[in-house]
Amino acid sequence: MRRGDVSQMSFAFSVEEDEWTEDESGMLWRRLVRARALYDVSPVDLPCLSQTTVDVRAKSAELRAQRGNGQEQPPSSQDQTRARLEGLRRELMLKEIEV
Repeated sequence: MRRGDVSQMSFAFSVEEDEWTEDESGMLWRRLVRARALYDVSPVDLPCLSQTTVDVRAKSAELRAQRGNGQEQPPSSQDQTRARLEGLRRELMLKEIEV
């Protein structure tokens, strides 16, 4: 991601409710109203939806500083991933996404 080879996202989910409409040119549009479950969120180089983005954040220096100050240990990477996926699942359920 730092080099720019991977800059987009891919995700897999099941749909609980969606709506289909056709515009004046005959193009079909799908609107996701509610997702049932989010299965996968991955950084990729060839996404299904080109509007997605992903980037790297500088978190390691902050974590080292916390450890040095005797603060509580940060959550494990598995816990962090689980929390991010849950946040994305909630966001998908709250936002209207046109596909």
